[in-house]
Amino acid sequence: MAKTSNPEKKKPLRERAEEMLRASPTDISQMAAKEVHALLHELQVHEMELQIQNEELRQAQVELAEARDRYSDLFEFAPVGYLTLDKDGRILAANLTAASMLGVNRQDLVKAKLSDFVDCGAQDDLFLHQREVFQSGEPQSCELAMPLPDGTKLHARLDSVADFDGGSPQIRVTLADVTARKRAELLVAEHQETLIHMGRVQLVGEMSSNITHEVNQPLLVITLQSEICSEMLETLPDSDELRQVREALKKITEQSQRAGRVINFLRRFSAKQQPHRASHDVNELIHDVRRQLAEESKRHDVRLRLDLLRGACPVLVDRIQIEQVLINLLHNAFDELQANELDDREVLVSTSESDAMIHVCVSDNGAGIRATDLDRVFDSFYTTKPAGLGLGLSICRTIIESHDGEIWAKSNPRRGVAIEFQIPRHADTTDK
Repeated sequence: MAKTSNPEKKKPLRERAEEMLRASPTDISQMAAKEVHALLHELQVHEMELQIQNEELRQAQVELAEARDRYSDLFEFAPVGYLTLDKDGRILAANLTAASMLGVNRQDLVKAKLSDFVDCGAQDDLFLHQREVFQSGEPQSCELAMPLPDGTKLHARLDSVADFDGGSPQIRVTLADVTARKRAELLVAEHQETLIHMGRVQLVGEMSSNITHEVNQPLLVITLQSEICSEMLETLPDSDELRQVREALKKITEQSQRAGRVINFLRRFSAKQQPHRASHDVNELIHDVRRQLAEESKRHDVRLRLDLLRGACPVLVDRIQIEQVLINLLHNAFDELQANELDDREVLVSTSESDAMIHVCVSDNGAGIRATDLDRVFDSFYTTKPAGLGLGLSICRTIIESHDGEIWAKSNPRRGVAIEFQIPRHADTTDK
């Protein structure tokens, strides 16, 4: 129903007052002087009362404006975001905190749907949350992931309540940032997983101590028997077939002796014994490891190249430990190259020298490592392999640092990754 306007209210205030005065039964011209004087006094009092009321009204308006500004600031800059949604989830109003939390301007929030700012995987959670708010009529809460313009994610807690006053139903929402809490929960979960993993590794270490003892005996027998066979073959007439057998026995003896050295290294490592160090040429160690992995590199179709310094590069090291570092780095490089084409798999091992330090670098042309992970690859239990333990590079770092050296990872200029370590140069050939 349309409202009808009152034409009297459109007249000027003076004109309306004059009309009211003419309609008044009081006629000043018929009044006595005393009555006129009393009436004038009353008018002056009423005038003063109006002035006082006007001043009080003006002061009340000032205080109301100040209170409105204070509450507006409290609303706009509250530590949580405030949103008002319609029944379809469209944002009707938002404070500045909500806009800041979502990394957008407030004008971009208003009239947009809240679902536009929610992660794809949390859309169903938001829909169920809004439905439950209207159906239950009770306050409801949920936590959602909300992607931000800078590529990060805001983890937010939504506390919502329905508002059925004023006709169209609405939802009042408070938005709280719980990203720090979520991150802390994730760190706690990772820490617990690490502790569980460490317990398993400790158990494996205790088992390996027994295994090394059991395996060492058969290796000694294999070595002894292969040496006996070699000596027996020396008494037979020479032939091509016999030379092949002697060569095979020689490899058996060498590999069983190497396996024995590795077993002894594991036993010393698990028992925390001091390593046996002597002066070795790093280049010779690299050549030795290359011979050991020759069949494996062929099996992986990897071209293994060497770029070594001329002349000796003596270092005071535990030979088995440094060989294990090199083998581990090469195994990692071989694994990384499996995604490459067969004719595009190359590993380069190089040596250099600076400031009395010998540098060894193992570089591949694989997919490489993300820049954010380069500093983490040496952390215990961190791995990018589906079946990896995350211990290989961590042990490498422990070994290199025990030799007063350093190890680090870096991305190659074109592609792939390089793992480089340095250890002090040593000229003395006396065993330590």
